[in-house]
Amino acid sequence: KEEIAKIIINDINTNFDTYSIKECEDLLNNAISISMVVYEDTQRIKGKLFFKKASLLHESNLLFDAIKYYELSKSYDQTLSKLVSSRIESLVDALISNSHEYKLNNEITLMLESLDKAIELDQSLSDKLSPIIKEFELLKDQSTQIRTQRMIDQIIEENKSKHAKKEIKLIVGMTKDRVANYLEMPDKIEFIKSSLDS
Repeated sequence: KEEIAKIIINDINTNFDTYSIKECEDLLNNAISISMVVYEDTQRIKGKLFFKKASLLHESNLLFDAIKYYELSKSYDQTLSKLVSSRIESLVDALISNSHEYKLNNEITLMLESLDKAIELDQSLSDKLSPIIKEFELLKDQSTQIRTQRMIDQIIEENKSKHAKKEIKLIVGMTKDRVANYLEMPDKIEFIKSSLDS
């Protein structure tokens, strides 16, 4: 069994670049189930395999997934730490670049997530990026409040015909009892989350 497990490990090492990631994983699982004598070898190869997967994700601009697999590769093989660190540096640059694209496309949530992750990976960016994050979080909150007010206005408009005789003076933050005084109890209640309340 030990000999068979070692043959499998040698085969993986020889054909590492020709096997798919799935094929490698299956072979490694087979080797370890046959004999624990190859445990250290399988850990080292898994580290290399996860690094390969992270690199492919990184090249495909799937950065959050790439981060996960870079960290996994390090946990399996500490000798990859230096290599992972250099890849993380380029990944941080890509996150910042992506955040700029998100900003141009008005995808503020994605922009903020990218900047937060960049700071998490490189603390030296905190002083530079934190003010930008705060500014856009404020804009995001204001945008949410505007959307909430629009929904409230739409609900009022839909209910005007029911209560045409009453003058409706609804404002954000009004208690539910006062709303009920103006509109009577509703047939159904929809909850809207906002920075003010629900």
